[in-house]
Amino acid sequence: MNFPPKLQSLDENILLTIQKFRIRPLTWIMILFTWTGKGKFWIFISVVMNVANYFHTIFNPYVLKALFAPLIVWAVNGIVKRKVLRGRPETCGKGIVPLVREDPRLSFPSSHSGSTFSFFFILLFLQFSEARWIGVWAAIVSFSRMYLGVHYLTDILAGILVGLFAAVVVFQFA
Repeated sequence: MNFPPKLQSLDENILLTIQKFRIRPLTWIMILFTWTGKGKFWIFISVVMNVANYFHTIFNPYVLKALFAPLIVWAVNGIVKRKVLRGRPETCGKGIVPLVREDPRLSFPSSHSGSTFSFFFILLFLQFSEARWIGVWAAIVSFSRMYLGVHYLTDILAGILVGLFAAVVVFQFA
């Protein structure tokens, strides 16, 4: 899918600007945050929360159900990414250098942003007292994807919209 040239140019310029401000200590922090948005981390969190809940009721059952929202995001984004086939920023030819390796063909939408924000949105809908901290985490994970040079701003925004959709779906059926 070809994005409108002005939007593509804006996306590229944002990443080129961010790239100018990269520093090693922040890069390691961004890599850590981006790792917390990966599927393996979600599986780990799900197992820990469910095991802890099995032995002692620690988590609200709705919070456990909220873990289905990221799963929906990964499924929806997997389909959309293979239909859209937007290249990662490194493929645009403007000198954007990625700091982590990802599939160069599958940029839109961001699954990291979608999954983390879906978890935030559903906790917000459930009026979970710590939702704001999950929102801060989701925002940092999303920014890390641009900082690391693997997603455009529009990828992030589309991921957040898919995350909102997933949260609404889970909230309706939880």
